[in-house]
Amino acid sequence: MIAALGMVLAMGNASLTVMTYNLRFATAPDGVDAWPNRREAALGLVKKHAPDLLAVQEALDSQILELKAALPDHEVIGVGRDDGLTKGEYSAIFFRRSRLGLREGGTRWISDQPTNPGSLGPGA
Repeated sequence: MIAALGMVLAMGNASLTVMTYNLRFATAPDGVDAWPNRREAALGLVKKHAPDLLAVQEALDSQILELKAALPDHEVIGVGRDDGLTKGEYSAIFFRRSRLGLREGGTRWISDQPTNPGSLGPGA
């Protein structure tokens, strides 16, 4: 799955803080490393770096909602891979509204049916 974005920097040639984070889905049976035990550290790390643009992988809808609450100045684009809405893992992008604007966005799957949620390409 890829999220295609056309973004524009609102402040000319100013620097941009970009961060990527593989959150590992919240329901993974990870013992002491399970999401409830990592939540505060993960959200704290994101807040500490205060990215203008944050890309997350393997996030479930509950984690997206937690990030939205932690980043009130950000907009998010992305969908769950199972239904194209909220079910399954997201590869989402958060962007600071005061620094970036969304020209267009959408999600496509790397397959023969790129607009069909959850579709897979040959050999996948």
